[in-house]
Amino acid sequence: MASNGNMLQPQLPKFSGKNFNQWSIQMKVLYGSQELWDIVERGYTEVENQSELTNQQLVELRENRKKDKKALFFIYQAVDEFIFERISTATSAKAAWDILRSTYQGEDKVKMIRLQALRSEFDCIKMKETETIEEFFNRILVIVNSLRSNGEEVGDQRVVEKILRSMPRKFEHIVVAIEESKDLSTLSINSFMGSLQSHELRLKQFDVNPEEVFQMQTSFRGGSRGRRGGHGRRGGGRNYDNRSGANSENSQESSSLSRGRGSGRGRGFGKNQGGGRGNFSQIQCFNCRKYGHFQADCWALKNGVGNTTMNNMHKEQKKNDEGILFLTCSVQDNVVEPTWYLDSGCSNHMTGNRSIFVTLDESFQSEVKTGDNTRLQVKGQGDILVKTKKGTKRVTNVFYVPGLKHNLLSIGQLLQRGLKVSFEGDICAIKDQVGVLIAKVKMTANKMFPLNFTYGQISCFSSILKDPSWLWHFRCGHLNFKSLSYLCKNHMVRGIQNINHETNICEVCILAKHHRDSFPTGKAWRASKPLELIHTDLCGPMRTTTNGGNRYFITFIDDFSRKLWIYFLKEKSEALVCFKSFKTVTENQSGYKIKTLRSDRGGEYIAFGNFFKEHGIHHQMTARMTPRQNGVAERKNRTIMEMARSMLKAKNLSNEFWGDAVACTVYILNRASTKSVPGMTPYEAWCGEKQSVSHLRVFGSIAYSYIPNQLRGKLDDKSEKCIMVGYSENSKAYRFYNPVSRKIIISRDVIFSEDESWNWNDDVDEAKSPFHVNIDENEVAQELEQAEILAVESSSSSTSSSTSNDEISPRRMRSIQEIYNTTNVTPPPGLPATLDRKMA
Repeated sequence: MASNGNMLQPQLPKFSGKNFNQWSIQMKVLYGSQELWDIVERGYTEVENQSELTNQQLVELRENRKKDKKALFFIYQAVDEFIFERISTATSAKAAWDILRSTYQGEDKVKMIRLQALRSEFDCIKMKETETIEEFFNRILVIVNSLRSNGEEVGDQRVVEKILRSMPRKFEHIVVAIEESKDLSTLSINSFMGSLQSHELRLKQFDVNPEEVFQMQTSFRGGSRGRRGGHGRRGGGRNYDNRSGANSENSQESSSLSRGRGSGRGRGFGKNQGGGRGNFSQIQCFNCRKYGHFQADCWALKNGVGNTTMNNMHKEQKKNDEGILFLTCSVQDNVVEPTWYLDSGCSNHMTGNRSIFVTLDESFQSEVKTGDNTRLQVKGQGDILVKTKKGTKRVTNVFYVPGLKHNLLSIGQLLQRGLKVSFEGDICAIKDQVGVLIAKVKMTANKMFPLNFTYGQISCFSSILKDPSWLWHFRCGHLNFKSLSYLCKNHMVRGIQNINHETNICEVCILAKHHRDSFPTGKAWRASKPLELIHTDLCGPMRTTTNGGNRYFITFIDDFSRKLWIYFLKEKSEALVCFKSFKTVTENQSGYKIKTLRSDRGGEYIAFGNFFKEHGIHHQMTARMTPRQNGVAERKNRTIMEMARSMLKAKNLSNEFWGDAVACTVYILNRASTKSVPGMTPYEAWCGEKQSVSHLRVFGSIAYSYIPNQLRGKLDDKSEKCIMVGYSENSKAYRFYNPVSRKIIISRDVIFSEDESWNWNDDVDEAKSPFHVNIDENEVAQELEQAEILAVESSSSSTSSSTSNDEISPRRMRSIQEIYNTTNVTPPPGLPATLDRKMA
């Protein structure tokens, strides 16, 4: 409790935009303790003419005002600075509370939608086999409390019945007992939880993990036969230390299994004179610290959890280039089989066939050790493509081991990638993260699980991207080779090398751009002046929102120059706001007025009617079900999505980056050739200046951004590893995303590694592709001084008047004046330096 004058201020829960229901419950209790909840919930009536009030009414009014200000003060103190901006204009506690409730809890319609989702989640929830009673109760109570806070009446009986239906099989007998012996209509959740927890404790005393049982039984089925003690040798436990293949370091484990006798008269493994199958109750695992198994058999170690020190040791061993990897296979025979074998003893996918790799990093070196102690050198690591019934799949991080006879698929690596491997009878099934079957394998007579793969198209990047034509294909967002060659031959841009591969096939382009053949088209009318005709189309909704929460984008194309502008939207209703912004910018830049807008009959364009009448703009709409009449905008949106899809796929980026990829695509297309404007790029046709493209870099590649002195300590790193996601719209710089801090960074002091992409399975290490590009960074800096780097309208600026330049806030906020003071911006001749260009 903090003292403030004569008032004790209670400790306030902080609200940051998440878990409004929990925060509101805490605040209601707080207001109740201060006798303020009535003021917050109902408010009070302010009287303008106080002269008509009695003395008692005046006292009540002053008291209500005091309570209201006190309650409003508590709300201000209980929210962070970003939430405070939403309620800073509220004049009463009730007004501020209503704003927060409508924003984060929603009105009746929003509540109904949220209730539907919560009901579905409540109906589908099940207790996991590895989950404790307390963990499951916490999960289900979170849903129940959310339902109640949104107005749903959820009684204890309904919750109890749901829990009984959701229990795993090991609780089946206790579920039956509770249903038979207790009245569920009067059974409280707390007493029900206590009964289940007490039963769970009894289970833990006698139960052994199924994996541990299997490991124990396997461990005891070796050695020579005793007369009744099963398999075993006298003593038999000398090699059972806590690390596989090492000498015993822990006398506790050695002594516990030494010279034991089996049950009956046979000698075998056991502790002293009891239990022919051995007693592991006193054996402690040095990984997870639990009793009943050795560290070598620890399930936690195999699943990547457990003792932090030991895990770090394994990580260091993995990083060591000279580390020895064990696998169960044989070597050599000159011919590599096409069959792949599932192997639980193999630490990584391995093959001796170099020709099947689509990417291969030959700088990766390691060593493997086979079952007969033969050591083989790992000469590289890469990816292969295999064809399944569900399409082509990429198998990553495959070791290239020359001389290895068998192709091995590591079960452990499959599990690490999120796949599910299950064995039932003599069938092994491999499923993806959502349970879709990828492959099913039947065990052979020699107890092996062979997989026969058909390989996808093989095109090793190590040789392809040494060719600068391929490098520019990637830098230009997978723009087709014909357009690249046309750009170069006609000198439409500066800074690009000769392109000589007009007919080459890029597999990523095929997968991302394949479409039906075009229909024949007739000659169409063309505009003779800028803004005489504008084509527009809206694309969306996308299944995945951008980092700024946008699901749509809208494009505007000038028919005269074919210059392209793009805006991102959260809802279709924002289209008119985007058009008004587009109209202001383009008319100010060009000096012309928009005369005609051509669009489809989408509902978002119907709202433009009154605005068009006010400004004398003619609206051309397509005939019903005839999108071909708006072919320019329709085809351009398809091109944008195909190029964006190619860029995401080439660098294994998630769909959340679609907004950045689309913005980067528009930036590139404005500097690419088009048949409609011969001999010029759309940018040159609009601005009258030829652009340089030497600053272009591969979207999604790794970059190292310089950290200014003011933002780091003397011993801190001077750069941070990021992903290149586009070009800044207000600075002569690039946009980068830091996956560790999840921030967008604007920087021009950067070193690129275009042959690398981020490894999303590791927050630190990156996956390196095997092509290498030598870049003169000094030349890049000089070109940046000559080139004006502009980018498309970001999601945030297209839908609000916010001054934020990016969907995600940058590492630190800078004013536009500071940016201009620290950046040498060279506008094209003939244009004022202060010209506000939102589009690239």
